[in-house]
Amino acid sequence: MLALRISIYALCLLGCACASVPHARSVPPSKTIARRPEELRRYRIDPAASSITATASAMLGRYEFRFARFGGTIEWAPREIERSRLSLQVDMTSVSGTVGMVTKIVRSEDFLHVERYPSASFTSADLSDDGDGKGRVRGVLSLRGVSRSIEVPGSFGFAGGRLRI
Repeated sequence: MLALRISIYALCLLGCACASVPHARSVPPSKTIARRPEELRRYRIDPAASSITATASAMLGRYEFRFARFGGTIEWAPREIERSRLSLQVDMTSVSGTVGMVTKIVRSEDFLHVERYPSASFTSADLSDDGDGKGRVRGVLSLRGVSRSIEVPGSFGFAGGRLRI
């Protein structure tokens, strides 16, 4: 608040000084340059060119899973990444893994309970850039009827006409 008061005070002094100088004139509002926020570019997530994977560790090893059906959108502002947004919906019944018995357990009531909770969603609240294409995505994950705020590391990039998060 103090910085704001100092800035307003400085502008008032500058305005008074310009008014007292005969050759000084103010710039009409129509000619002032205001920086507009970067326009968000909207992308649809293409499941054919994308993947959602999960890893589970157990005593007997590490297991990889994929979700075959999902969709969503990304609103992207490359120069103002903090304004970008991600929305994702996942069909939990489409989960599959490399070991059939483990996939069956993951789909069961003890884990994802896909019969009762067939979908999950994630909506970002904030993306942040840590530099070198790395960053964090914060948002709300809704899974098994429970919604929680989470933060996950991510990498961001745009190459070959494709946005990669």
